[in-house]
Amino acid sequence: MSAANRRLGALREPCRAADGRKLVFLFADDAREQADHTRLLESFGYAVRVSKNPGSVSGGVLDFQPAALVINNRQQRYIDENLAALRRLYDSGRLTCPAIFVGDRDDMRLRLAAVRGGCGAFLDHPADPMALVEAVDGLSAMASEDPLRVLIIDDSRVSARFHSDILARSGIATRIVTAPMEVAGPLKDFQPELILMDLVMPDCSGQELAGVIRQEEAYDSVPIVFLSGEGDKDRQLSALGQGGDVFLTKPIEPSHLVLSVTIRANRFRGLRALIERDGLTGLYNHSATKAHIVALLERGAANGENLTLAILDLDHFKKINDDHGHAVGDMVIKSIARLLRQQLRRTDIIGRIGGEEFAAVLPGLAAPEAHGLIDRVRLAFCDIRHRAATGPFSASFSAGLADIAKHHTPNDLNNAADSALYSAKGAGRNQVTLA
Repeated sequence: MSAANRRLGALREPCRAADGRKLVFLFADDAREQADHTRLLESFGYAVRVSKNPGSVSGGVLDFQPAALVINNRQQRYIDENLAALRRLYDSGRLTCPAIFVGDRDDMRLRLAAVRGGCGAFLDHPADPMALVEAVDGLSAMASEDPLRVLIIDDSRVSARFHSDILARSGIATRIVTAPMEVAGPLKDFQPELILMDLVMPDCSGQELAGVIRQEEAYDSVPIVFLSGEGDKDRQLSALGQGGDVFLTKPIEPSHLVLSVTIRANRFRGLRALIERDGLTGLYNHSATKAHIVALLERGAANGENLTLAILDLDHFKKINDDHGHAVGDMVIKSIARLLRQQLRRTDIIGRIGGEEFAAVLPGLAAPEAHGLIDRVRLAFCDIRHRAATGPFSASFSAGLADIAKHHTPNDLNNAADSALYSAKGAGRNQVTLA
């Protein structure tokens, strides 16, 4: 097995600091850059452990199995020692976390050495602050990414369970429906990224059910894979013409099933991200955020759960653009987006709803609880030092919060949070206000 495969295999769960933050090991032989990297990563929710010996990757790393390593060496002897040690640890399988190397991007020998050492990313020296955070975020999140979701529709529970177990062993989340006429609820609740469906079922055939599902705009592009013992090619083609994407014949090799499902579900996830996500930040765009607010509000009302909407707006953003340029302004926008993703919960919905305006939908939290959460993000954001040609600077945001205990419709909730935001702005900015 290659070093890269071992690394992505997550042989051990990465350790976390005592307060639950992901741990990053930093090797740097420049004290100033060491301090800058530490401050930046801690601002974005990481715990940082700085090696006392910048040329000894193995020192302490194996005891902790951190989420990521950052190697920022300028002295050749440290570079050689660290990359050689890294390769040995990966080849032996004793180290599973990804590594990021910071160096001269024009030095092809160095870049090749970093690849041979097993580094998953290479950043130009001096490392751009947001590029470093994005690299650590991206590589350390590989093993914890949300599993693909597959809805299995088959009137045979034995067959459905058999295929569910195969997919589950590959880390795919599944839900089984054995009564095709009862599929509406699971479709809405589970939000599958692929539907694996039998063709021959009582009351409603797979071909007919595919037609019904395709009538709903929300599921028009979800891949439908027919898995059936039907061997008649004409019937297979007819089923595909009704809305199916591919036809797989039972019995099927487990590896073939997993590969077919994974490729199509990942493609759907990627295409959906292009439609729903903001290009600069990767957060949900305005329309997708509004749709999530409506859906979560309905669910909260039905289940008696609380929900808070927070609207955030960067303070004096026009001045940031005027003083430092739009490229630096974009960096500030990306930094608050990263911070929100890191410090809010996995269940929270985060969107960019305007140029410098963001929304966070916080299910299960009343406004007073949400206030503490958003205020911690505010304080962490103020602590970030953004880099510009004119020198480093900090930025802030204001936020307004409203919950469904008092505001029961999407419009009322949004208007109340928006009014609270304007109150925060009027009271001097850099604060969080409740409706």
